[in-house]
Amino acid sequence: ITKFILNSFRFRVTPHTCVLTTPKDITLKLLTISQRSIATQGDEVYGGKFEIGLRCDNSSRSGLWGGIRVYSTLTDQSNVNNRSDILSLTADSSAKGIGIKLYNNWNTPALKYGPESSAKGTENQWAFSSGVQNNPSVLFRAYYVNTNGNVKPGTVKA
Repeated sequence: ITKFILNSFRFRVTPHTCVLTTPKDITLKLLTISQRSIATQGDEVYGGKFEIGLRCDNSSRSGLWGGIRVYSTLTDQSNVNNRSDILSLTADSSAKGIGIKLYNNWNTPALKYGPESSAKGTENQWAFSSGVQNNPSVLFRAYYVNTNGNVKPGTVKA
């Protein structure tokens, strides 16, 4: 708890934090698909799902305001400048013409990638929670996507 004193005013700022309730590193074994199922550029096929959960500190809440509003930005580790909605494959992937799109449980358009930053308002940042949950979680759905119309089968790592 941090105290600020301004002339005759005094108030407390209580920082709120959240911790992961799911593993920090998640490996998703994608479903095997056929080249035929994503024959045309832009075609998408379901590959799998995973969940990320948080436990957020509510020790100083009065119960009237709900939980903490959490924002998130996803960063493409293979291409940190990627701002699209297609996750790049790693260099050791043998498949070509494929990317991965992630959708969250609110069925929004595919999530876009942004810079690695915790700053509010970061490019392509999105709301992880609505602010009413103490233990928010998001179910992510991963889809294969044909990125250029010319798919070469192989392993996909992202």
